[in-house]
Amino acid sequence: MPELGVGSIDQFLMEMVGVDINALLFSWMGDDLASITVTAPVASEVGVSPENLLGDSLYLFEITNADAARAGLEQLLAMAGETAGAFVDPMGEGGSFEPTTRNVAGSDVTVYTFAPGVEAETAIVDGYLLIATSSSAMDAALSANAAGGNLSGDLAALANNLPSGASSVSISDDAAAFSALADTVMSQFGLLFGITGGAGLDFDAAESAGEGFSEFIHFVADRFGGSYSYSVADGNVVRGYGLSSVTW
Repeated sequence: MPELGVGSIDQFLMEMVGVDINALLFSWMGDDLASITVTAPVASEVGVSPENLLGDSLYLFEITNADAARAGLEQLLAMAGETAGAFVDPMGEGGSFEPTTRNVAGSDVTVYTFAPGVEAETAIVDGYLLIATSSSAMDAALSANAAGGNLSGDLAALANNLPSGASSVSISDDAAAFSALADTVMSQFGLLFGITGGAGLDFDAAESAGEGFSEFIHFVADRFGGSYSYSVADGNVVRGYGLSSVTW
């Protein structure tokens, strides 16, 4: 953005917030990264805050220097914690927090609790940095890695279709995803009822419509299996492939 006097994003972040993004992140990152949604989001009731605001996910980053990764991540999460603390503090001042540690399947895990329902856990295992948004996600990942790291069920069969050299790989349990969507339908309908204020609304008809829509999505979910997609580079051409399993 030279018209704004900003030569690069690196320069902008350094001048505005004092963050050297190369030292904190890019200097230790490898080429591979992945994200895993461990369990589908749980539908929350209207007016009830979910126990985990960040979901149940895991992110993996290949690293080239474990010490640099650990130091950079600690600084970034400390900054994130101060920001989150300012939001949840009634006075808007925030405060310091101390991470804790635990051990899972022989690996050390650092736990950062920023606020109720907002936490992150980190671990470095086999040349990868793991960042989880819940303890259950970290436990599942480290336990699976200790057991050999193999996929289970239908996902393992789908992974067998991936060729060597594939990139941008995605494997999904579509049945679970649609089931989660069906479970959230009624809560979303409830939210809609609350927004409208009930003026001129036939609650019985609306509830019946929500239940019918949820039942239909469950019907669809029961017929889906898994899906996969990937990309393959062929010279200057990148080709994408995808397959979804449906038994109608």
